[in-house]
Amino acid sequence: MGNDRIYILSEMPVRKAIVTLALPTMLGAVVHALYNMADTFFIGKMNDPNAVAAVTLSFPLFMLVQAFGNLFATGGASYISRALGRKEFENANKAASISFAISLVVGVLMTAIALSNLDRILSLIGAGGSTFRYAKIYLSYIMAFAPVMLLQVSLSGIMRAEGATKEATIGMLTGTILNIILDPIFIITFNMGVEGAAIATVIGESVGLLYFIYYFLKRKGIITISPKNFSFDKAIISDIVKVGTPVAINQLLMSSVNTFANSIAASYGDHVIASMGINMRINSLAFMLTHGLAMGYQPFAGYCYGAKKYNRMIKGFKFTITIGAVFSGLFSVFSFTFAPSVIRAFIDNAEIISLGTVIMRAFAVPLIFMPVQVSIMVSFQAMGKALQSLVLSLGRQGLFFLPLVLILNSAFALNGFIFAQPMSDFLSTCFAVLLFTRLRKQLKEEMAGAGVKAEPAAVPQH
Repeated sequence: MGNDRIYILSEMPVRKAIVTLALPTMLGAVVHALYNMADTFFIGKMNDPNAVAAVTLSFPLFMLVQAFGNLFATGGASYISRALGRKEFENANKAASISFAISLVVGVLMTAIALSNLDRILSLIGAGGSTFRYAKIYLSYIMAFAPVMLLQVSLSGIMRAEGATKEATIGMLTGTILNIILDPIFIITFNMGVEGAAIATVIGESVGLLYFIYYFLKRKGIITISPKNFSFDKAIISDIVKVGTPVAINQLLMSSVNTFANSIAASYGDHVIASMGINMRINSLAFMLTHGLAMGYQPFAGYCYGAKKYNRMIKGFKFTITIGAVFSGLFSVFSFTFAPSVIRAFIDNAEIISLGTVIMRAFAVPLIFMPVQVSIMVSFQAMGKALQSLVLSLGRQGLFFLPLVLILNSAFALNGFIFAQPMSDFLSTCFAVLLFTRLRKQLKEEMAGAGVKAEPAAVPQH
C-alpha cells in the first residue's frame, strides 16, 4: 500500500495522479459543503429567520476551531510530504505524532475558554434577543466538542500528506453523511430545532474521528502516530507552525472579519443576516469543491518539491488550475441563473428570497477566479513557503476585504456591504498572481541550482 502511494506521488502520469488524489478530496469537500448547507436548510424549514441568523452568527466560531485544526493539518501535511520526498520517514512520523498531540491540547484549551466565556462571546459576535438564545444552545454543543473537531481536521490532513486521500475522504464522509441523515430527524421529527442541528453535528464529527483513529491504530498507511514518535523537536515544530500559521491566520481573519461583517448585517435586520448566511453556505459548495481539488494536489506538490521534481510539480499546478476553472465557471453560471429558486429552496420568505438573489448573483461572478487563488495558496503551503502564504492570507482579509467593507458600506449602505466581498476576491486573486510570478523566478533559480532544465510548454503530460 505504501509503495503504491509513493508511485502515485512520484511516477504516475501527472494528470492521472492529480485526478487519483483529488477525486476523493473533491467528493469529501462537496459532501462537507452539503453538510454545512444541511443545518441551514433544515433549520430554514422552521421558517424562523432568528434561528437561521443564529447559525450564521455561530459560523465564525466554527471556523475558529477549524483554523487551529488546519494549522496542524496543513503545516504537518506540508512537512510530511516534503519529508517523504526526501525519504526521511522517521521525521515524517515524528511530525504526525507532534501534530496529533498539540492538536489535542489546543482543542481542550479552546473548549475550556469558550464555555467559560460563552455569553461574552455571543455578545461580541452580535447575537441578541431570540437569536442570542438559539446561538447559545448551538455553540454550547459545538465548543464542547472542539477537541474532536480539531483532531478530525488535523488527522485528515496527515492522511492526505501520504497520498491516502481516499481513506481521508472515507473518514470525513462517514461523519458527514451521518450528520446529514440525523439533521432532519433531530431538527424536524424530534422538533429540536437548532439544538438538534448541533447534536447531529457533534455525533457526526465524533464518528468521523473514530474512523481516523482506527486507521492509524491499524497501521494502514506509510505514516504512524505513536507516543514513542513524539518529541519536542524544535526544527519540526517550527516548520509545522511556520507553514500552518498563515492558514490559521487566514481562517482567524475570516472568522474575525465575518463577525464584524455580521455586526454590520445585524444593523440592517435579521433578514439580512439570514440572507448572507444562506449565501455563505451555498458559496461554500463552490469553494469546497475548488479546495478539495487543491487538497488533492497538495501532497503531490509537496512530494515533488521535496524530491526536486520541479517540472512534474509545475505540470500538476497547471492542470489543477485548469480543472478548477471549469468547475468554478459552471457553478458561477448556475448560481447567477437560478438564484431565486435556490434561495427559495432554503426558506419561503419573500424578503429573504429577494435580497438573497441579489447577494447570490453578486457572489457568483468572482467564483471563476477562485481556483487561481486557492491553487497558488496551496502551492506556497506545499513548498513550505511560509512568508508568501502569510502575506497572501493577510492580504485577502486585512488588505482588501476589511477596508472595502468599511468604505463601501459607508458610501453605498447595504449595496456597498454586499459588493465588498466580490471586489475583495477579485483583488486578492490579482495579488496572488503577483506573488506567484515572483515565486516562479525563485523556483527557476532552484531548478538551475539543482541542474534541472525547465521543460517547454509543448511537452506532453507525463
